[in-house]
Amino acid sequence: MKNCIKCNSEKIIPNARVLDEGQYASGYLKIAIDENPEAFFFKDRTLNDVKVSVCGDCGFIEFYAVSPQILYEVYQKMSEKQ
Repeated sequence: MKNCIKCNSEKIIPNARVLDEGQYASGYLKIAIDENPEAFFFKDRTLNDVKVSVCGDCGFIEFYAVSPQILYEVYQKMSEKQ
């Protein structure tokens, strides 16, 4: 297990979840990549869950995409279109 990058503590809480409680929220925080960001309607949006690691000493948090490879594939497709 890695240490906190801010205080070097070993007290890391892995895989926490951040709740999204907005009016139209689905429950947990997500990250979105749009394959066609300029499109008005059909953006071909790909969503991915976000997990969080929390330091039990200083409270520093790190966000991670659960499946970054899927997001990168969409990013590559988007880049090819430009």
